[in-house]
Amino acid sequence: DGVDHFFPAARPNEPRLVTIKLNGDPVKIPGGDYTTETLKKKLEVPADWDLDIMASDGTMRPLQPGEVIKVVKGLKFVSHVRQGGSS
Repeated sequence: DGVDHFFPAARPNEPRLVTIKLNGDPVKIPGGDYTTETLKKKLEVPADWDLDIMASDGTMRPLQPGEVIKVVKGLKFVSHVRQGGSS
């Protein structure tokens, strides 16, 4: 009939989007391994801010420079102005 039919299909070469939370808001990004720096960039967190990950027990832990994080559905992150330093 000369009509092209397009069906959504899983593309194995495209990363699957997962929903994580940043500061309580749901965000969809491709799942997989990120360094702290690439994750900040993907989440549009300023480079000079801290990015904390919430553990399953609810405690927060700051991601270290160069640390590799496996991003999977349901992770929770909080970004904030870097704390501490000299006064």
